[in-house]
Amino acid sequence: MTFTKTLPDSVGHELTEVGRAFLLRRGIDEPLSWAPPLATHMEPAAGRSDTVGEWATARPVRGALDTPSRSRELVAQYGEGATTYELARRTGVSRQTVSRVLADGNSTLRRGRPITFVIDGDWLRERYEKEGMTLRQIAALVGCSAPTIAHRIQAAGIAMRPGPHDRTPHPLAGHSRLLQRALVGRHPIERARRFLIAAQHENVRAAAATIRTTQSSLSAQLARLGADVGGDLFVPAARNRPMRLTPIGERLARELGRALAADPHAQATSPTEEEKSS
Repeated sequence: MTFTKTLPDSVGHELTEVGRAFLLRRGIDEPLSWAPPLATHMEPAAGRSDTVGEWATARPVRGALDTPSRSRELVAQYGEGATTYELARRTGVSRQTVSRVLADGNSTLRRGRPITFVIDGDWLRERYEKEGMTLRQIAALVGCSAPTIAHRIQAAGIAMRPGPHDRTPHPLAGHSRLLQRALVGRHPIERARRFLIAAQHENVRAAAATIRTTQSSLSAQLARLGADVGGDLFVPAARNRPMRLTPIGERLARELGRALAADPHAQATSPTEEEKSS
């Protein structure tokens, strides 16, 4: 008793972690201090006035994780940076059960207590809404995982931006079938402005230099936009011949120009890659 009272917290924590690891390696899914209750119906032992109980029935250890799909989902979330404490709260099972499922999924368990990240709500809103930073970019600043940032954004009452697979057209698309295919996904107005900038240059390299991004990045964005609207937007530059728009590219440029000109907010200068990362 004296030993436990005078034991330093750091030593006590290490002893607890060693004990939990010992139980986990042997497939024992019980906390260190747990003791099974006696059975409710007990018969007196022969020749004795006291009673002898029986061990309680073993508790289920998997619960909601008792399916291959849920186990794979748990392993994926842990690989993205979620802690065993976070996963235990989400699934409603013990942390030891989570660790056991992860071990069965060949995940290498990280050691140490979860770090408590103190993130100011106003700071988070500034980074996410005004600066347009992604979850991964904010997580890199804080030193935590992207799912943790997503959870904090929701807890702060901040509206999440649509994901890259969101196909809901931007309001500027109006009733145009072409714009409804072009103004979708994440940052649709930014993508539209980059296309219009590229249309004013003789090749993708010159357009990328104006936007201050890489040629490969801009080429990939233009290719995705073309795939969304249903055709190539540019005829590539060749010897003594500058890059030019295809018929569908010319139509898209006209409709995007009219749509962006009608909305003063959409006419803001396109942020460069350097400004986005600062």
